[in-house]
Parts: sequence; C-alpha cells; structure tokens
Amino acid sequence: MRVEDSVEILQGEIGISGLRPAAMLADGQAVDAPYAMRLEMSEPEPGCCVAQAVVVNSGAAPLALTGIRWRFDPARHDGPALRFPAALRPRVFATENLRGDFFFNGSTEGDCYAQELTHQHVEYGLSEDHVFPGLFVASEALSRGLFIAQATQCEWNAAYLFRGRHEDGRKWLFEIEERCGGISRVVLASGEARRGEQLFFQIVETADPQHATAAYYRVLHANGAFARRALNPLPAQRIYCTWNYDFHADITEARVLEQIPILKSHFPAVKFLQVDDGYQVRDAMGRRAMIDLCYGDPENPFDRGRFPAGPKALAERIKAEGLRPALWLGLWASIGCRMLVEHPDWILRDDTGEPMLFTQFYGGTAILDPSVPGVRDYLDRLCQTVFGDWGFEGVKLDFSTIAFNSKRARYRYADKSAIELRNEIETIFRRHLPADGFFGWCVVCGTAQPFLAQADYFRNAIDIGRGGWQNVRRIASASSTTCTIWRRPMRSGSRVRRSI
Repeated sequence: MRVEDSVEILQGEIGISGLRPAAMLADGQAVDAPYAMRLEMSEPEPGCCVAQAVVVNSGAAPLALTGIRWRFDPARHDGPALRFPAALRPRVFATENLRGDFFFNGSTEGDCYAQELTHQHVEYGLSEDHVFPGLFVASEALSRGLFIAQATQCEWNAAYLFRGRHEDGRKWLFEIEERCGGISRVVLASGEARRGEQLFFQIVETADPQHATAAYYRVLHANGAFARRALNPLPAQRIYCTWNYDFHADITEARVLEQIPILKSHFPAVKFLQVDDGYQVRDAMGRRAMIDLCYGDPENPFDRGRFPAGPKALAERIKAEGLRPALWLGLWASIGCRMLVEHPDWILRDDTGEPMLFTQFYGGTAILDPSVPGVRDYLDRLCQTVFGDWGFEGVKLDFSTIAFNSKRARYRYADKSAIELRNEIETIFRRHLPADGFFGWCVVCGTAQPFLAQADYFRNAIDIGRGGWQNVRRIASASSTTCTIWRRPMRSGSRVRRSI
C-alpha cells in the first residue's frame, strides 16, 4: 500500500491502483471552478486502508457539487483502477444482487448472491433498499478477493460503478461515486471544506464473504457504528407484533390483551407487546389515520369501537401484566387527510416536482418530507404524546425507506442530505423514548446495512404474513445474505432483530 494522492493497494495482479477523488460539479457550475481536493488516508490494520476525500472551495464564488467521483487518472496512472485478471474468474458479492424483486428496478436480475463481472454498465449500492454499502469482488479460482465498503455514512451514499473490462484483460473500468440523497447538489461557500465518507479497502486471503468482513467490522466498531448495542434491550427482551400470524390490521383491544397470557406462558423471552397497524381512528371514508394520528389533538386517536379504553389505558394494562407496550407508526399519511390539506408543503416531491404518492396502499397515501421544519416539529409533538403522555416504550417506524432512500426524492429544503435527516428523525424519537426502549426502522429490506444499527433493529426481510411458501423463500434469501455479511457483529452481541 502506498499513501499518496490516490489509493494504491495491490497484491500481485489483484487490487486497486491510482483511484483518485475529484469533485463532480453541478450543472451550471463553471468547469474550471477553483477547488482543492485533499486525500486523507490511514492504515488501521496491516493490509487495509481507509481513504477520505476533502473538497475545499478555493474560489471566491459558491461551489456547487453533485458529489465526489473516485476514478483513475490516465495522465498519472497505468490503466483502470480495478485490477483483477479475468482468468481468476472474478465474481461480485453484493446484497443488492438479491433485492431487485421489491421495486423491480434493481441493478441486477435473478436471485443470485454472487454474479460475474460483466462488460455491462452496472451500479451497486444505491437501490431503493437500504443495501449493504459495499461489495466484495472475489476469485472463483483461488482464495483471494478485494473488499470495498463505506467505513462511515454521515452525509453521502457510495455507489460502485463497473464499466467493463480493459483491453489487456487484467483491469476493469471501475469508479466510486459519493452522492447526497434527497438533494440535487451541495453548495460550498468560499473557503468552506466538505468531507466525503471514509472508504475501506482491503485485499483478503479468502473468497468467502463470511470471513472477508472481519477487519472492516473492527473499523466500524472503532468508528462507533455499533455504539447503540450497549443500550439495546432486544437481545434480552423480544418483541411480539400483532401484524403477523393472521391478525394483520384486524385487531381489537380484546384480541391484543388475549395474547398476554399466551406470551407469558409460552414465550417468556418476549417482553414487548407491539400494537401494529389497525388500531387507528377511521375517517368518514374509512381511511385509517397514519402519522397524522395526533394532528390537531384529536379526542379519539384510537378507534374506540375496537379499542374502547383508549391508548393510555391500554399501555397501562399491558404494563400491569408485566409487559412493555410498543406501537406501530407509519411515516406517511392518507391523501386528503386534514394534515395534508392544511399543509400540502409537507408532502415529499420527486425530481419532477410531483408528489410522491402510493395510490395502491390504504386508498392512497403520501410520504412526508423530513426536511420541512413543520414536519419535524409535528413529529416531536407526536412523540411527546405517544411515549410521554400515553406511556408506550417502543416504536416500529414503518414505510421509512422512501423518505430517505428513494433516488428520485427531492427535499423542499436542501440544507441536509437524506442520511443526515434519517439520523435527525431517529434523534427526535429517541428524545422521548425511554433509554431502554426500542426504536425500529421498518425499511424495505435493509440487507446487512450496518449504518442502520444505531436503531435497535431494522427489518431485513418481508412480512411473515400467513407463511406462504413464496414468502418463506424470499425471507430466507434476504435474511441469509444479511446473516452472512453480519456474522461477526452478531456473535459479539450487536444483533439484527425482526419482530415476531
């Protein structure tokens, strides 16, 4: 490994050579706009390196960027950055390979966990799911591979781009791009510096992804990615969720309470009883309240026909039985609800300016824009009510992928990226939850995304539903990749939990 102004990590004919960061200038920005690029590198363990780009606006005018692009400089280096002889039969291991089946727009097709490097333009790392933020290129011919992943995820998402094989058959056209989700550009004032993410590179003496991540996870532990696990209650206190095993939204106060003696008798590890979707008041058109549950201080936020005692009494009854109450909340609202009629600016919009709506769910719903201060203020008041006044001690925040991961989402206020806002929304909930309560991200799939581990759990498969075979297959395929990549932190106590 050579520490210069580019990443150089080689063993024989395998590795990275001359990978160098440059600013990706936004449309309308002068191509000769002055900026300085600094590369900071460290070697946390022998044989691996962590690299971080720092962009400085050295001009007098604002500098608009769409991201940072890592690529080889043909004037300074011999050929493309990724070196991996085709004779060694390189294959790409990426959890994204399995996840094109949900939104049907993934980078790859089929259900293969490892795929050959191709001559096609392929991009990993930025599907609509919270996929693993890296990839592993390994040889089918010998035990050796190249592991690349984000070591931090504070503001930017990394995308890994393959552009086919170079003519000499040993080098592959390869780039990494760091992009900000939810906003189209980042603007630096004169003299301002902006850091990219730390990127981890290592050549490993294995072709098995279960063993390739060892040093990477040690770096993540040192960076604090798993700091929350010391307070995570779920390894010792499991969750029962009313949604699965035939109830779905057909729940009542009586049905919920009937589960308590069963749980106490047969499932002593279960300590949280989570009331899932279906408890909310309905409007005149039969639509359930969503995140607007507490908007305008409604008198009966729960459906009193199904939950006559109301939320506070229900939480107290669950606690009196020795369990801990938790609640489902969806990060969206029904189209036409009072909250969205009075605040149409709270609806998240896409890159064409159109609202992000889901007409196939619940009669039509709209995603909330987390960049709007009024949205965050409302969520703060909601949390005070749900956790402070009613006494619930855990939350499953559902339908939260689109607000933070959709490629087409564009925030009304462009001062924070999707990752920054994702962390801020979680902070709002944490502020009101008990220290030993739980916060769960119910994302689309979240296959082995370590930077969701600031939560107490994240979803890594689909709903169990009624246990149909197709669901079983999809759950097994998604969970197997998560467990493979997460093997070591799970052993050390940072476990991925899914509610039962």
